[in-house]
Amino acid sequence: TQLDEAHQDAWLRELDRVLRPGGMILATYEGPTKWLRFLETAPDHPGMHEYRRRYEKDGILFVTDDGWTGAFPDFYHSTFHAPAYVARRWGEVFEVRHLVPDGLRGNWGAQDLAVLGRRARDRAAAGAAG
Repeated sequence: TQLDEAHQDAWLRELDRVLRPGGMILATYEGPTKWLRFLETAPDHPGMHEYRRRYEKDGILFVTDDGWTGAFPDFYHSTFHAPAYVARRWGEVFEVRHLVPDGLRGNWGAQDLAVLGRRARDRAAAGAAG
């Protein structure tokens, strides 16, 4: 989930495409804990006021000047997600069963965990599409 919004949406659609009926996905994202850590580590960053405004308004913030420039493609950088954004936006594709704050911990810190289920589909519509 270190993707810009357009790539994230395509990634979610692809996960939905390959997930079998009744399947579930565990996906991590950088939630409020990582967002607060970012605010604490870069309080004087020249773009911080705009970053705060965008995160609070949109519920997602994609930061391109994060130290990963040149290491990964331009669409892969630091992305912070508010839980309400994940519930709404990811919920357009999946049934959001649980959002677990700091649900996955490692030596790099904690990420939030989303437990997603494949939505039931109308059999006739599924057959017509495939």
